[in-house]
Amino acid sequence: MPQRDWYRRLKRGDRSVFPEQLALWGQSTDIAKIGTIGLTPTGLIVFYEDGWLYYNQEEQVAWMPLGLLTEVELYCHRK
Repeated sequence: MPQRDWYRRLKRGDRSVFPEQLALWGQSTDIAKIGTIGLTPTGLIVFYEDGWLYYNQEEQVAWMPLGLLTEVELYCHRK
C-alpha cells in the first residue's frame, strides 16, 4: 500500500514525502492565497487571511503574518 510506504518513510524522518505528496495533490505556485499549502524547514503551513496557520511548539494551531516564516515551496489545489 502506498500510504503505508510514505508513513514508514515519515517515521524514519524522510521529509521528502511532503513535496512528493503535495505535487500529487496540487501544483507548485509562487502566489499565496486562501488554501495554499506551504512547506517550511520545520513543517507544513496553510495560508489564511494574509498570514500562515501553523502548529506551534505549544501544540496549538497559531497564525503568523506573511514574511515571518520561511516558505520553501508553495502548492495550490488543482482545479
